[in-house]
Amino acid sequence: WSQDYIDRDYNPLVDQIQNRLLPARGIFARHDEILVTAGAQMACYLLANVLLERNTVVGIEDPGYPDARNNFRLRSNQVKALPIDGEGLIASRAFGQCEYVYITPSHQCPTTVTMSLERRRQILDMAHKRDVVLIEDDHESELNFSSQPQPALKSLDTHGRVIYLGSLSKTLAHGLRVGFIVAPAELIRELRALRRLIMRHPPTNNAHIASL
Repeated sequence: WSQDYIDRDYNPLVDQIQNRLLPARGIFARHDEILVTAGAQMACYLLANVLLERNTVVGIEDPGYPDARNNFRLRSNQVKALPIDGEGLIASRAFGQCEYVYITPSHQCPTTVTMSLERRRQILDMAHKRDVVLIEDDHESELNFSSQPQPALKSLDTHGRVIYLGSLSKTLAHGLRVGFIVAPAELIRELRALRRLIMRHPPTNNAHIASL
């Protein structure tokens, strides 16, 4: 764990994410489609800096996760509040006008609403038709005590519209600061290069502990 990995990730942790965590959510990804981050907040920061420009229209649930909203506002002047209801984010006209939409379907932040399967399909259908890229933060998907968890949006996506964010904060410990992004390999390469400029790689001792 004392090595300098430069821009690489700790392989045992990536293996655990690839072979245990993601399949449990119906997601299958290659090693080069996974990037380890220091939590979901860092994932949002990296994505905002790589994907967004000043006039990029980004949608976020209203109410929604403040840290994600603030990260997007650092880069874009066009952060749009999108309405939600008892089933989560609504496939509204405003949604269809966005280039990117940040969404917490499994455990909406802060209302805790879980998006229905039918609504998930509506969101994916509109994203495909309107060329919207979804940033799915699978927030607290594992903390479901009333029913079988709904499938991740990423697992239902047949058109490559979803970037997936995960975190080990709730299942292991907040203080470890371990999260991950699942995205096309080309995007992961850009995110990895930016991460190297910021911190090279997340602390390997934390990755080692998380992979045990």
